[in-house]
Amino acid sequence: MKNVIRLLFLLFPSFIMHAQEGYDLVKIAFTGNQTLPSRILHKQIVMQNPHNFYGLLFWKKPFRFSQDILEKDIKRLETFYRTEGFLSTQISTELIPGKEKIKVFLHITEGRPVFIKNAKFNFIGDSTDHEFEQKIKKKLLAKKNDRFRDQNIRADRITIIGEFVNSGFPRADVQIDLRIDENKDSAEVIFPISPGPLCKFGKIDVFGESRTPALFIKERVLFREGDVFSRKLVEESQRDIYQLYLFEYVNIRVLLDEHPTELPVHVQVKDAPRFTAKFGAGYGKEDRIRIFSELRRIRFLGGTRRLQLYAKHSWLEPWHVNAKIIQPGFLKPEIHLTLNPFYKREREPAYTIDRTGNNIILQNQFSKITEMHLSYAVERNRLYDVLPDPRQMENLTLYNKSAVRLGLTRDSSFPAFSPERGGFTALNFTYAGVGFESDFHFLQVLTEYRKFIGLADQYTLALKLKLGSMTPLKNDKFTPIEERFYAGGSNSIRGWARSRVGPKSDGGDPIGGDSIFEGSTEIRFPIYKYLSGVTFFDFGNVWPKSLTFDVKDLKYAAGLGLRYKTAIGPVRLDVGVPVFEGMKNFQIHISVGQAF
Repeated sequence: MKNVIRLLFLLFPSFIMHAQEGYDLVKIAFTGNQTLPSRILHKQIVMQNPHNFYGLLFWKKPFRFSQDILEKDIKRLETFYRTEGFLSTQISTELIPGKEKIKVFLHITEGRPVFIKNAKFNFIGDSTDHEFEQKIKKKLLAKKNDRFRDQNIRADRITIIGEFVNSGFPRADVQIDLRIDENKDSAEVIFPISPGPLCKFGKIDVFGESRTPALFIKERVLFREGDVFSRKLVEESQRDIYQLYLFEYVNIRVLLDEHPTELPVHVQVKDAPRFTAKFGAGYGKEDRIRIFSELRRIRFLGGTRRLQLYAKHSWLEPWHVNAKIIQPGFLKPEIHLTLNPFYKREREPAYTIDRTGNNIILQNQFSKITEMHLSYAVERNRLYDVLPDPRQMENLTLYNKSAVRLGLTRDSSFPAFSPERGGFTALNFTYAGVGFESDFHFLQVLTEYRKFIGLADQYTLALKLKLGSMTPLKNDKFTPIEERFYAGGSNSIRGWARSRVGPKSDGGDPIGGDSIFEGSTEIRFPIYKYLSGVTFFDFGNVWPKSLTFDVKDLKYAAGLGLRYKTAIGPVRLDVGVPVFEGMKNFQIHISVGQAF
């Protein structure tokens, strides 16, 4: 009888869990996890907490409790803890049932972690120089006295291979040898390395269906026959040739099996269509219905030039047409020259203006994410419907402008349209009044910084700061109204309508200013499939004078938004409310693309 009772006692928890099969899982939580945060542990298991909007999203079914899944999740967590350096982690469960609902608590005893005693290389065969070895070690994630992490060791192996491949050793082989002393909670990490022979690029041949001379393509390759092999140079060459827009595809293949040390290179290309056309339409609250078209012609007037014709119509730009004649490889392969004649009519709350002119642009792509451009622009401007502005010269409605602009950008944000990580930095200088009998002379500096940080459960923290100032030069008393800074609108301080933050005329209409400071913080989160949400907090202002930034004058706005993912970017709906302004009014913004 006692044995029967004992057996029932041992099996009782199993009976409880089986009785709760199919219950709604309303909570799963961790306790005792001092080193690894709960948000990381949640990513390792199948069972998940209900969505933050559980109850409102009635179409989403809650997770159903399953004993089998719970047991497998515990094994997943134990395995994950081992890869994080905890070899003796123990996990116990506590189930709190309710009416067809259940809460699950996982109590974790992490135990002592394993620390890295040493990380070293063991060269097999041909060795390498000490300086190169130290260069690689500086890039390793696994450092002495750090906690052992399996993912860091594996990442270090890839790093070591990459360093050798980019230094002339494409056949380098790297292994991982772990020697763990559980008694001392320490591990020695050894990387056995067989570098293989030093290799150089061999003969470079061009293949494929192309009207482009093979010599031109070879000149765009970033290495020459006899140079030390580097996979990075191969990848960058392929990218740079493709970005000429002359080819439908580009593939650079290095033949490792042809020769032990001299590696032939095959560049395979296929011409892109000579004519392409693109048309589009959309709607936004500010620009209302917008339509555009773009025509592209490659090998314009022969060679590698291309012609792009662009036309657009919207409420903000009733007329906008421009042409771009682009010459790749101007002076140097990485420099592009662009001639850009244009005509456009801009309609803003403060003015309407016709702008006719031309840009000459030199663009240098330093790397995949870094670019510099230098341009010279001349314009003939005609102002209409200008609001009264004490800084504006009377009757000056037809005038010339010229400007030299220098811009630097670094964009590591990813993915396109809706970045989830990385950042963006831009710095732009404008010096107006260089030739062409310019009627305005001013200096403008504008910088912008954005940062995207991935959080738990597909949440993203997005940050933006923007700072700019301009000042008139050569005895000018004011800056042109169309070049001034404005704030407020769908991409600015979203509690206000377009351009409604900053200096105003006596009638309360915006006239722009010479200094701007604004920023924004967003939390972006998933809701259901292609639908996501945003909470945002914006701030900023525009001041009439240059180098004027008074934080006491800042305006604030907060709000909520929805995003629906499409192939051309998210369709966006934002509702913004002024903060500390009585919160009497709100703004609704509809557009395509994230606010930043």
